[in-house]
Amino acid sequence: SLATPLSPYYGYYPQMCCDFSDNPSLNNGTHIRRTISSLSRVLDLDGVQTVHVHSIHDDLESGTFWPETLAHFPNVTTIYLNNFDEGSPLFTALTAPNPQSPQAENSSIAPHLRSLWTDILDFREVQDNVDAEDLTGTLLFKMLSSRTQAQCPLQELRICEALVRDVEQAPGTLLPRLKALVPHVEVYTFSQRHPGSGACPWLCFAGPHY
Repeated sequence: SLATPLSPYYGYYPQMCCDFSDNPSLNNGTHIRRTISSLSRVLDLDGVQTVHVHSIHDDLESGTFWPETLAHFPNVTTIYLNNFDEGSPLFTALTAPNPQSPQAENSSIAPHLRSLWTDILDFREVQDNVDAEDLTGTLLFKMLSSRTQAQCPLQELRICEALVRDVEQAPGTLLPRLKALVPHVEVYTFSQRHPGSGACPWLCFAGPHY
């Protein structure tokens, strides 16, 4: 399987780990926001370069949660999404503003972000040419394009599993579109069914694909 950025192989050695638990159905992540805000007063969060996001509840994926949270980590260079099916609100938060807009200067979230790792991404609507602005694959492309235009592009995109409509066509159609926006793209597996859906057949092309 695809290695993670949180391993000695990539030069990562953990120094501090903070595990936050919350009941998002009651307070929409207020406790997590307050905890991180409090930590920022006693810890140098400006020095954090890798943020690992694991199993965020859907109720947290709206509004200002991501902009407020990532604002505490201005120098993050790598974001690693684990067990994280729905990335749309995060990708929206990471989308850079139009460089021509008056609000563009110094307004990009995570301006030093260079690497995005994720265990699963859904590109099925992209292959269907569905014009839906709130779907994960569409928002990923919008985010990548906006950051390129704002001169804070990603340099690396690693996907353990890409959900696609056609596993045979995806390496020749999806990969070139991604590589046009990110210099280094790695997809370990293209799959036609979500691994947790129980649907059969579950077709996949194992990789890695570059």
